[in-house]
Amino acid sequence: MIHSVLLYVEQPTYGTDETLNWNPFLEKAGIITRSSVETERLGESCWLIVLRSDLGSFASLVHEVQDHKLRYRVLFLEEQPDWIRPSTITE
Repeated sequence: MIHSVLLYVEQPTYGTDETLNWNPFLEKAGIITRSSVETERLGESCWLIVLRSDLGSFASLVHEVQDHKLRYRVLFLEEQPDWIRPSTITE
């Protein structure tokens, strides 16, 4: 079973038609993820979404990406990611 997804939305190149859709998309994404239980924004255009609790948020974000005509990628993760944080790396 899939645990979570990594949703990456490609930020449009400045000066293209897609640029006009970027800020409205980010506003919608903020509204969608504000009430999400386990969705984590990893950067300006990247979200880690736990499907057991936030499947609806994932669907809504993908809908908004498509509605705003932006390019995106989805990486499905079968298990909870095991992040290596700089503070835990020992030499």
